[in-house]
Amino acid sequence: MKLLIVDNEQHVIDAVNLLVNWEAFPFQEVMTALDGDEAVKLVEEKKPDVVLTDMQMPNMHGMKLIEWLSQFSPRTKIIVISGYSDFNYIQHTIRYGGLDYITKPIDKSQLETALHKAVDTILKERQDNDRNKEYHIASQLYWEKMLGSILEAPEMNERHLETFSKQFGINKGVKIRFAKIKLHKINEGVRRQFETDIQLLYFALKNICNEIMDNQGIEGIAYANEKEDGIIGLFLWGVDEGCIHVLGRMAAAIYHTYKIEVIIGLSEIHGYPEGLSCLLNESSQALRHRNIFDRQRKVFEYDPASVRSIMYLHMNREDFLIALKSHNSHKIRDLLNHYLDQYRRERFLSVHMMEHLIAEYELDRAFWVSSLFEVGARAVPVWGYDPETEEEPIEGLYEAIITDLQRLMSLADQYGNSSDNVISSVKVYIEHHYDERLSLKSLSDEFYLSKEHLSRKFKKEAGGNITEYITNVRMKKAKELLGNRQMTVKDVASMVGFEDEKYFSKVFRKVVGLSPLEYRRI
Repeated sequence: MKLLIVDNEQHVIDAVNLLVNWEAFPFQEVMTALDGDEAVKLVEEKKPDVVLTDMQMPNMHGMKLIEWLSQFSPRTKIIVISGYSDFNYIQHTIRYGGLDYITKPIDKSQLETALHKAVDTILKERQDNDRNKEYHIASQLYWEKMLGSILEAPEMNERHLETFSKQFGINKGVKIRFAKIKLHKINEGVRRQFETDIQLLYFALKNICNEIMDNQGIEGIAYANEKEDGIIGLFLWGVDEGCIHVLGRMAAAIYHTYKIEVIIGLSEIHGYPEGLSCLLNESSQALRHRNIFDRQRKVFEYDPASVRSIMYLHMNREDFLIALKSHNSHKIRDLLNHYLDQYRRERFLSVHMMEHLIAEYELDRAFWVSSLFEVGARAVPVWGYDPETEEEPIEGLYEAIITDLQRLMSLADQYGNSSDNVISSVKVYIEHHYDERLSLKSLSDEFYLSKEHLSRKFKKEAGGNITEYITNVRMKKAKELLGNRQMTVKDVASMVGFEDEKYFSKVFRKVVGLSPLEYRRI
């Protein structure tokens, strides 16, 4: 506690200091002032709990000081010490909340009794205030929980709905909205500060929201959703489109106070109570379908007409597998860039779309892992990526996938299938690209190997040269296609990589022993 002694006579201040047994009182600081003006400045700056004041003083009379304290520092306890036993002074002291009136010369016992009375009064008020706060918090939590159950299943909580409506004076048909405030990025210092009691942080954030709503004349309740971590919910009623700028101010205030970046999903406007069932879903969808490229925007309204469908672009998993087996990092980057370029051009990517991208990659990754590693081999590390932490989500995803695939290639060297090598990758590539222009040079370029090295390695492991293998794959496919009598020989030749029908027939006869037409008649 703090005490202020106000008297224009220094010897009176000294007398008070000598008379009081300060060890018997909880005053950590005792201040002095020689007139009322100086006292006002100290009260404004230091906020004392108790003021001992004289009446007859220059600049500001004691009666004026008591009036000022009553208006601008009503919690301060006032004790008057005066050389005048004037009824008007005593009456004035009582009228403006003074606890006691002591006449000079000062009696030690009377002074200490008055100080004990002031301290006891302060302690009781603080205790009552603590009880009121506890009751207020308990009451607030009660209504918040009731609101949460109503929003989740209004049709199952009709009795709660009626009670809630009466408590907050919400009439049928009033316009309602719901905002979901997501704690998007939390400052590390704040995270450490509240890591043992996250509910205390939620309580502080709710107070910020409720205070801004009160200041802006908006009716609503802020509450922490027990079923969703990192979410503050706002139930608003009697609102219109103007509440968006208020939500923006909340986001700014939360960042200013705690350095926490938030994003807010806002439902459409509905009627009460029939629109209650839509609120939670709409505010969630507003966040899920927001453009995560838009880092400056904080409030996202739900608009079903603006929801974009997912672009179903598929990775060429076979080409990726070939690149992985041949350790062709350049090819992997080219394939991945080609896959992601559409999203880069659009500059639009919702959380929902990103989830689809990640899920599709995880499916393809499972296929690559099963192809690269033997059953029972050392477990491949789990892959994970959080787009919310990235300033550029597509580039973050690109780097995360490249890092993961490089790790898979490295692990494949140590624990992969021994039968899988670059030559088997070349074979797979030929089997999937037989209709294209294939040659020793094109394949050596594709797999970043010299023509001589590839030719020698292929012959050693496959038992024949690459040209023969390409021809055999093409002829095998040609025989399948010739079974379809609707296709001409020219069509078949084109589909297996031959531009010249006559040359195709010549090669076919050499390999099969029959012309294409003779083979078809068998």
